[in-house]
Amino acid sequence: MVKLSKTMEGHGQGVSLVHIFRLALHLSLLLILGKYLEHVISFSFLIGAFLAVSFLVFFLYRLRLKSILSIPILLLSPWIIRLSIVLINIFQPSFLQIFYDMNFYLILVPLYVSSLLTWFSLIKPSFRKYEVLLNGFFLFLLFWKQGNYKITIVPNPVLLAIFSIVFILVELLVLYLSIIMEKGIRRNFSREFKEFSLFFLLLIPMIIYLLMPLWKIYEEGSVAGGGGLLKTSMFRFDFSEYIKLETEISMSDDLVLMYRKEGPAERMLLRRFVLSGYEKGQGFYRHERDKVSPPDKLLPRYTEYNDPGYSAREEVRQELFLVNIDPTAFLSLNYPVNSQPLYNWDNSSFVRIYQSDAMVATGRIRDLFPLISMEESDINHYTYTGDDREIQALAEKITEEAPGSLLKTMEIEQYFHKNYYYSLKPGVAPHGDQLSYFINESKKGYCSYFAFSMALMCRSLGIPARVAVGFWVDPDVSVLNFYPVRADQAHAWVEVYFNNYGWVEYDPTSGTMYPGEQYPFASFTIDEFSPLIEEILEHDLIPENLMDTPDDLMGDNSKKSPLKSLYKFLGRSWYFLLLFIYLLYISIYRYGYILLSHLNRGKRIKTRYLYLNMINKLSFERKNFKESAWEYAQRIEKTRTIPLVELTDLYLKSLFSPEYTAEDFHHFIQCTAETLAVYRKGLPYWKRTLFFLFPFFRSLHR
Repeated sequence: MVKLSKTMEGHGQGVSLVHIFRLALHLSLLLILGKYLEHVISFSFLIGAFLAVSFLVFFLYRLRLKSILSIPILLLSPWIIRLSIVLINIFQPSFLQIFYDMNFYLILVPLYVSSLLTWFSLIKPSFRKYEVLLNGFFLFLLFWKQGNYKITIVPNPVLLAIFSIVFILVELLVLYLSIIMEKGIRRNFSREFKEFSLFFLLLIPMIIYLLMPLWKIYEEGSVAGGGGLLKTSMFRFDFSEYIKLETEISMSDDLVLMYRKEGPAERMLLRRFVLSGYEKGQGFYRHERDKVSPPDKLLPRYTEYNDPGYSAREEVRQELFLVNIDPTAFLSLNYPVNSQPLYNWDNSSFVRIYQSDAMVATGRIRDLFPLISMEESDINHYTYTGDDREIQALAEKITEEAPGSLLKTMEIEQYFHKNYYYSLKPGVAPHGDQLSYFINESKKGYCSYFAFSMALMCRSLGIPARVAVGFWVDPDVSVLNFYPVRADQAHAWVEVYFNNYGWVEYDPTSGTMYPGEQYPFASFTIDEFSPLIEEILEHDLIPENLMDTPDDLMGDNSKKSPLKSLYKFLGRSWYFLLLFIYLLYISIYRYGYILLSHLNRGKRIKTRYLYLNMINKLSFERKNFKESAWEYAQRIEKTRTIPLVELTDLYLKSLFSPEYTAEDFHHFIQCTAETLAVYRKGLPYWKRTLFFLFPFFRSLHR
């Protein structure tokens, strides 16, 4: 067995393991820093320098040099290496010195900090507890640089969440092992590690629960990295239900889906959400009335939707093969009238396949003066602008010569096409109003800027308008009528309402790039997606549950299965359930014996359960396997000054003595109260609370 003691710092399984974990934490922090500086430093240099410095620290420690000598050596060693490279470069010129200097000055201070922390943790084990706090502070500083919860150092907030959970747990493990070694506890290390592993598994749900609010914020913050529209949902994309104007965006060229259609469609805009809610200065969001129609989730069976019967529309059949988007996401041309999931074959490259028919506008509206009539509450909602007089004045100026709502709408669309530029870097508004800055000064932005501006201008003229988000499908890129759709084709446009025609799409986004800016929009080659097309053509597209259309999927929830409702609830609230299970477990662990004592009337059985409850409270001082109950009580009373001998005598009497009177039981209750009083006096309230929440951290109470 490997035993831990004060004299074994630097040796033994526990000490070696704690330093491995410590160095892993240091390296992870350095790699995050390196991610910020990835354009100017080399990761191989960063990792190599860290390993070299760490090796030097341990080498100096093994030599038993004093700090007065070791610290100067640690501080001077990088400069000595640089001097050597300079001397070599004099006799044999190369780019080695340039490469070293490019990386050297940027990571010098972090390497100094890491090496000094490691040195002090070796010579003074009690320092490790404070090092844990410093690591947490450094992590906070590194993530603080993200600003407004916008993730730039990782492509997916899930990775950030996983990293945070692992980092916190490793920090706790280092703290746990450090306390054990600092107090010189001679215990079975394997048993200690198993104990912590159990605590580790129970703690994960609590950490996930605590990180959930941040996860939601970071998930929305990831929108800037998804073209201002896409957020990362678990390991796939989906659209955000709240769109604001970002100062700069980036776009991914990941393949999201394959699309095939049969029928006319002049403009292929696959709609995911409509956003009719608006907050001035904030952005457009998905209002409750937007969640009624059109649908946003693909139902698991054939489903029909209401066909309003609008004019100038023809039916188009669509097939969508989802690759890298939420498999429940429903996308369609405007207006979908049904959806049909299709069977997905084994080892498929797609996460979901479905078919949908839509009634699509096939030509321009011939009526120059289409009517607009809605309920008053709808008109107020779809024409709300936050009383933006500036936008209204510009809209009136643009459309002053255009009679009727249709021509006014077309004038606004053309105004943006002719006078504005497309840009992924709209810039920061000096006065804080991004929309006003775009309209009046910079005149450059991405699709959301154009959609916001046109929707508000139409609204200011009394024309109902809303923003729609989804994907623009390039009609010029297809093979066998299959269209690849990538993440950088995420788009926002405007829908305007006219009687008899419904919500009609308008796309005000300029096709002219801002001068001096270039964006390498993904170019497609047949070789990239031809394997997917071959895979589709090799399989039959079979409808899934075609004849099964239960009432609950058609909007009648009266027959919904209780099991399905329970499953849905658990799917949404699993982290609350895990937290509840954990709290229930530790409550039973702490108060189970007390509960059992109240449920039994016999004095002997009550004594037994109350004594076991007391031993449970003292479980930070374990009873050895070969140790009797009376020997254990003597040890506790000697080492902890907790009066347990008399209590144990009465407990043993209840077990083995023929007579155990009411007076004995009353005496036992008095002894229990005295023992509890000493226990509480010797253990602060905060420690008892910590012990209640984390009963497996027994060594913290030593």
